[in-house]
Amino acid sequence: MEPVDPNMPVRDGWNTVTWAKDQPEYRPLPALTEDGPYGRVISRWALSHRERELVAAGGDIYLELMTFHKPLQPIIVGVFYPQAQKVTWWDRLTEWWRRWRQPIVAYGFGVPTPDVRDVRGNVIPRIATGQ
Repeated sequence: MEPVDPNMPVRDGWNTVTWAKDQPEYRPLPALTEDGPYGRVISRWALSHRERELVAAGGDIYLELMTFHKPLQPIIVGVFYPQAQKVTWWDRLTEWWRRWRQPIVAYGFGVPTPDVRDVRGNVIPRIATGQ
């Protein structure tokens, strides 16, 4: 996997930055950073052709983080294909983040599940879920 330019429209409160660009011992990481209270950082990674084949064949993606024995920070790993969506992937990521921050009720009882949508943003009807 290689880090690539996030290639996203920069919205208010967000800035483009390249982490470790002057540190030869590290690979530069182009990203967007948030000025808001969460200080979010979004980077984009491209899989090689071989990595795509491995994932398509059932391979898993592993994430390694160096915490330096400090508490683990919340992370989000996702796959987005923005060209196929009316609703932008940025909107989906922001919505997912908003829902993720909400408190979780034990075992999910009484918590409405979010609508499941196809790539065009249309709601997929629930079948035999009782919701």
